[in-house]
Amino acid sequence: KDKYDCYDWAKKQTGFDPMKPPPEVTPPPESSGPRIGLRRRAEAREQKEEYQQSVEKQKAQYEQKKDKYDRAYAACLEGKGYALK
Repeated sequence: KDKYDCYDWAKKQTGFDPMKPPPEVTPPPESSGPRIGLRRRAEAREQKEEYQQSVEKQKAQYEQKKDKYDRAYAACLEGKGYALK
């Protein structure tokens, strides 16, 4: 019961639910055919780089939110008298 209470409290405090999977970033469309133009190739490369940056940014944000949740959860449990390692 205490663990669920702390899970619920930490979720409300941080807005992060560790039971919910992180959202996915949609990858850019694939370029097709061996004879796409140089401009299209450059655009595809740029889209791929932007996608990678979005993925990295989202991972960092997810980890920050998870860390904040973990600290809130631990604080709640410690407040209830549990000793955490």
